Amino acid sequence: MKKFIRKIAEWFRHKYHFYTSPKFNFELVKDLPEFLPERKVLVVAEGNQSDTLAFKCPCGCDSTILLNLLQDTKPRWKYRVTKRGNITISPSVWRKVGCKSHFFVREGRIDWV
Repeated sequence: MKKFIRKIAEWFRHKYHFYTSPKFNFELVKDLPEFLPERKVLVVAEGNQSDTLAFKCPCGCDSTILLNLLQDTKPRWKYRVTKRGNITISPSVWRKVGCKSHFFVREGRIDWV
């Protein structure tokens, strides 16, 4: 029953562009701070090359998610920033431990899988 309700809510949200999840902003940083800010994706860059994305898990479990951006290692993620300044991350983020969340970050919004 929960899956059915979630699918209906997802359809409704996409059909009418209604977003219930809070928006994630992004910030370029040289080093990771001791504490990550809420609802913010940090793009860690040394020089001209970004190497890591860091943010708190959107499920609320307070875990830190670190995503690799380096081309010579796997797994690797990519990000882009839209004209409106919203961040999109691909592919999806699927935590194999802890809360086991699976989601996309699209234009600063969390799309749960």
